[in-house]
Order: sequence, then C-alpha cells, then structure tokens
Amino acid sequence: MTAQVREAKISDLGSIIQLIQDLGLEVGSNQEDVIKKWYLYSVDNPANNEKQFPFGWVLEKDMDIVGFFGSIPRRYNFEGKRLNVAIGSSWVIHENFRRNIRLLCQSFFDQSNIDLYLATTAIKPVGKIF
Repeated sequence: MTAQVREAKISDLGSIIQLIQDLGLEVGSNQEDVIKKWYLYSVDNPANNEKQFPFGWVLEKDMDIVGFFGSIPRRYNFEGKRLNVAIGSSWVIHENFRRNIRLLCQSFFDQSNIDLYLATTAIKPVGKIF
C-alpha cells in the first residue's frame, strides 16, 4: 500500500494520539494533557525561537494518518558552540504500512539545520534501521 509522508501539523494531534492508542502504546492519562504536552514540544518550544523546527511527520493514506515519527527540537551548547538537536520520539506505524517505515525515518534525518540527532530509547529493530 502506497502512502505519502508530510510534515505533521498541530491539527493532526488527535489522529496521531488515536493511532498511538490503536497500536496499544501509552500516550498519557487523557487526550487534553497529551495535546498540551505536544503543543509545548512544538509551538511553545524555546528551541523554535529563531527557526520553527517540525515536531514530526505523518504517513498518510487516503487522508488517514497511518504512521508518525515525532521530533523534539532542543538547543545545546558544546565547547561554546550552539547545537541544534533533534530527538526522535513516538515512532509508530500501522502494520499494513510498515514497508514505508524508512520514509518516516528519512524525513527525520533530512531536517535542515540539525547538528545532532538523538534516539535515546530505541528498541533493537529501531536501532538497526537507524
């Protein structure tokens, strides 16, 4: 099944949360709190002061979100140099679309102006893909 990748929008959050829950993963106690958290990661994130970094990408088929890869922007300083960091988060994809998983991964690594990419809690299969 062919699907398209696009940058996630705040208006996608309800569908993203539903996908995560449908796949049996934990997202939080209630949808309102989860939306507030993702809003903080994206719109109100201090790393976005100078440039708006994406908070993730969705994989879409016939207007339905079937996959998501989150990216949390951060800024770090190392030896006096400011680094833009992208932290991978909440990588989920519906089973029928897993052959498209690399599209989501590539979107994460194709971000411009990123100095360091982090995937800190990846399970073994995710580590192989990265």
